Amino acid sequence: MNIVQVMSGSYPPIEGVGSHVYSVSKALVKKGHRVRIIVRSYIVKDVISIKDDGIEIIQIPISKIPFISTFLFKHKVEDYLKDDVIDVIHFHSPLVPFMKVNAIKNILTIHSTMKVDTSYIEAISINAILNKIMGKFLSPLIENKLLSKADNIIVVSNDIKDELKTAYNYTKNNIIYIPNGINKDVFYDKNLKKSNQIVYIGRLGYRKGLPILIEAINDLKDYIIKNNYKFILSGGGHLKEYIQNYIKKNNLSNIITITTTEQSKVNNLLNESMFLIMNSTYETGPRTVLESMFASTPVIATKVGLLKSFDDADYINIREDSKMATIEAIKEAIGISGTSNYKELQMKCMKYRLIFDNDNITNEIIKIYEKNDD
Repeated sequence: MNIVQVMSGSYPPIEGVGSHVYSVSKALVKKGHRVRIIVRSYIVKDVISIKDDGIEIIQIPISKIPFISTFLFKHKVEDYLKDDVIDVIHFHSPLVPFMKVNAIKNILTIHSTMKVDTSYIEAISINAILNKIMGKFLSPLIENKLLSKADNIIVVSNDIKDELKTAYNYTKNNIIYIPNGINKDVFYDKNLKKSNQIVYIGRLGYRKGLPILIEAINDLKDYIIKNNYKFILSGGGHLKEYIQNYIKKNNLSNIITITTTEQSKVNNLLNESMFLIMNSTYETGPRTVLESMFASTPVIATKVGLLKSFDDADYINIREDSKMATIEAIKEAIGISGTSNYKELQMKCMKYRLIFDNDNITNEIIKIYEKNDD
């Protein structure tokens, strides 16, 4: 098949949607399909095509202004594909408009609804404010168009079904739940010696619960030091300077380290860590939780997105969006380190490797591509 994947992110992928699209595309190429991933770029001046693992990456130059960039992206992609005959064009929302091209089948994966996702953007810059406005007023136009043109709609968590109903009153029966998959050749248990460290991997932003997390660590610093534990915050974002100042002000530099980790080294970081922590207020995946479980590293997390379908006994649950709940979860995690309870949590990670294996997920997606809807 001639398959085109369209997403709003850049290349190389630095977030969950991009990583998912790249992993699935790589698996599709191995099965003999031609795959192009179309991405936005603020750097290139002209449309550029490069190859990576057999995938054609098409970089489309766009403006940094949110309103303009979305429609500029749409028209440039339509122009690029105008002479193509495509078997499947697969849109990955949010922030992707419908594109009128010569495609036999239009597939839409909603990783989060644009209307809900943009409501969580922190209004800390002009661009962020513009994105919030676009989410509130333009998302019905953009996403309703995608919904109306899609032959099939894939949602990566069942929460999104509810979001579609409440945000857009969408109740058609062409919605299929297929979660994001993880490449077991990239994320796996390397049987490395674990250090007494808890790692956070992701964007340093409010929605990710970082202010609550560092305040919880500060309140627990004596307990953390006593148990010889450390925290690694791996990622970038607008809260980085705030967190650095908080660490300095509260003398936490011996407990918290801020770093960035190349994608190729994330598996090592997970394998070396005792736990992954994720205390987001809103997620639909989240991918890092699955990657951690593939590496047999237990998770401390809020019950958001996919985690609502997980058994409570399979991870350490931050039971509410509060500092006290985060403190309790961290203490519970540190308390079971090196015990049979910790080994049991590691064993429970195994069942999620089967459910979220990327090869299985890709096969489910291919079934949607090949499905006859007549």
